[in-house]
Amino acid sequence: MPPSSADLWPQLTAIAASVVAVLAVLYAVTVTIRLHALKRAMKARMKRRRKDDLTRNQFLVAIGHDLRQPLQAAAMFGEVLTQRLEETPHAPIIARMMQAINATGALLSALVEVSNLELGRVEVLLHPVELAPLLESLFLQMEPLALEKSLRYLLQTSNAIIMTDPLLLERLVRNLLVNAISYTETGGVLLGCRHRPGQIGIQVVDTGIGIPAAQLDHIFRDFTRLAPKTQSGNLGLGLSIVRRTARLLNHTIEVKSTPDKGSSFTVWVTRV
Repeated sequence: MPPSSADLWPQLTAIAASVVAVLAVLYAVTVTIRLHALKRAMKARMKRRRKDDLTRNQFLVAIGHDLRQPLQAAAMFGEVLTQRLEETPHAPIIARMMQAINATGALLSALVEVSNLELGRVEVLLHPVELAPLLESLFLQMEPLALEKSLRYLLQTSNAIIMTDPLLLERLVRNLLVNAISYTETGGVLLGCRHRPGQIGIQVVDTGIGIPAAQLDHIFRDFTRLAPKTQSGNLGLGLSIVRRTARLLNHTIEVKSTPDKGSSFTVWVTRV
């Protein structure tokens, strides 16, 4: 007598359950294999990218050194021409040529600096440093740029002793000052200090164009320019260098900005 459907149902249910279990295992295995393949591909891609970045940075450093000598020679010849043609109709042309040479040199130096930071070739020498002389030196270095634009230029210093590498910190703050003066047409720029327990903040405040809130997360990326139409000679590497240098020094950066009113950059440094 053939088995009834009632007798077959448990067997069919068991077979179906076994098939589902096998399919689930096969699916899990397939997903695992794909995930491993994806991870391997991502690791290989990241490895290639790191290698490409390393090659690019080494190339930029090498070519930067090779190009500096002819640029310096061009600048020297330009200075000679400036002196000889000072009172002639050619003087404005020579002045523009010198501006182009100087801008090219500045951009090349920025590229080399970024590459050296990425390659880890920048030596950090942390030691106690008097803050006041460092700020006073920076203030005087940037004063001609501010006066040329008829900006109010103020210094508020401190007698604090900080733990830093003075050369790297000076380059970092100089970039912030150059940016502040470049993007400020009216009003002024302040180089000052803020205090909190165990730290002191070196602050650069301006009344410039400001930064929209949507751009605040992007301003420290490479080749980010806040005002590309007005800063044609700017590669957008200044704040990128600031970020890398601060990370190297283990200093933190705080940014506050309001469009059309100005910006405030604070570098927090450990106080001794």
